[in-house]
Amino acid sequence: MFDFLALPTEIRYEIYRHLRRYVSLRLAVPVSSFGYASYGFYPEILMTNHQISYEAKQVFYGENDWTFYACRDIQVHSDYSKLAPLCSALPFIRRAHIRFRLYHWLYDQFMSFPKYPDTVTFRANINQISKLLAKARCLQSLKLIWTETAKHPVLALDIGPEAGMTNFWRSHIDKIVQPLTTIQRSCTVRKSDVVVRYMQSTGPFGRPSGHAIDMENAFSSSIDGLIAMRASSAR
Repeated sequence: MFDFLALPTEIRYEIYRHLRRYVSLRLAVPVSSFGYASYGFYPEILMTNHQISYEAKQVFYGENDWTFYACRDIQVHSDYSKLAPLCSALPFIRRAHIRFRLYHWLYDQFMSFPKYPDTVTFRANINQISKLLAKARCLQSLKLIWTETAKHPVLALDIGPEAGMTNFWRSHIDKIVQPLTTIQRSCTVRKSDVVVRYMQSTGPFGRPSGHAIDMENAFSSSIDGLIAMRASSAR
């Protein structure tokens, strides 16, 4: 019988990489999806023996990009960390992304609708995602992505730029990202890993409307504060 474990470690890991399936792996619950991993894999090799399973997970889970939705369209529950494959993946995850959909939540704050059920859900989701990633003890990098597409009439409203609007948006965004301070200190949050593609509401001549610019600036400023807070607490 061929002795797979007699192969050099580097070759075994290359074999594991060839067992990846380049179709994203959905993190699904019965009625929705709350995230995905960049690629799936053939799980049969995980049923061979302990060492091979551990090594394969280093590739399947550790070299994957795990994205979690931070929005108000779903409700992330505390027991989601018990779902497969996330339960097995958490000890190995090294790269995580949080994809924000902030506009409608911010608009509700602007219109003084902070008690809408889905507004509360959005903040609760951020807390649950932060708690979940706090269990990813090997987490090394966290990418924060804010991308949206215009699907709602209110996106056409131009409520800026106005004096103080950037600070207004930031005061709310600060509260949203604050739970991310609890994620592993070994995890790096770099400004280069923050992506904002706010593709809404253009003003005259196709330029972004004032509130879009203010929101982008506020999000960027909040993340600067988050990075500084994590750096100071690590000292």
